[in-house]
Amino acid sequence: MTDVKLSILLIPASGNEDTVFTKDTLQAAIAGLDSEIHVVNDFRGKEEEIIDSLQGEYILCMSSRIIVGEDTIRTACFFLDEHPEAGLVGVKMLNGRGAFLPESKQHFPSSWKKMLHKSGMAALVPTPVEKEEHSNAGSICEIPSTPFYLFRKANLEKVKALETAYAKASYEIALADRMRAGGFINYYLPERVLYIKEIPALRPAKPRTLVLGFERDIDAVRKEITKRLPEQEFINLWDLSENRVLDAICRTNKMKQFTTIVFVYPVVRMEQILLFMERMPEKALAYYIYHTGKELLIATTV
Repeated sequence: MTDVKLSILLIPASGNEDTVFTKDTLQAAIAGLDSEIHVVNDFRGKEEEIIDSLQGEYILCMSSRIIVGEDTIRTACFFLDEHPEAGLVGVKMLNGRGAFLPESKQHFPSSWKKMLHKSGMAALVPTPVEKEEHSNAGSICEIPSTPFYLFRKANLEKVKALETAYAKASYEIALADRMRAGGFINYYLPERVLYIKEIPALRPAKPRTLVLGFERDIDAVRKEITKRLPEQEFINLWDLSENRVLDAICRTNKMKQFTTIVFVYPVVRMEQILLFMERMPEKALAYYIYHTGKELLIATTV
């Protein structure tokens, strides 16, 4: 039995991408877990060769644009511990405005859908909207979140030689199909991660900014946010020495006057940031995360 519980492949979305904040949140998420992290710039086309070289019992493949909460990876590993039948395990992805991303769990196209697309009639048939689930248990899905998925390395060994109709698709989709063909079950977990994908950035003409942090942080945050958004109408502080983060999460009606939210990390934990973003009914807010340890200001959209 290997001594390494989890091997993590961190795959930069582009060759020169800065992965500092991703790595820092990742380190917080795997604290105390026997794990190893490998940054792989040339994963495509060499997937199985690279995975074969890893020591972990479990493998996590994740994009550098995924930001994890402190509990996400541990919860997913516990799920694999309890479900030997699991193939790929994915999670709930939120975009940079806190909205659920449907690609968190997808389906293989049915023969009916294939016929519609081939005939050009697909646009005439409405696509059913899948209701987002909020249970704590995993639910079965066909294709989990491809920017973030885990699996048991031993199960890969059992299925990698199997035929798949999706050999020309991405490695993740082909692997999801092989897992199903090998008798394993792919799962979706309602554990939140942030996926900083390319959606239009919001730049209000007169930003009204709320900072969630300690009073000691406000001057540094003010300096950085005014570099990005210089025409500030005002910058207010929700002082966490007097108000808990959960108070802010529960009082979303008080956020209506703001256009921009800045979270001070790690004063505000990533789990709390993700919960706040998901709970906010207004999905047109601009979010930033100020990392006190590195004096970085990270936008949640690119």
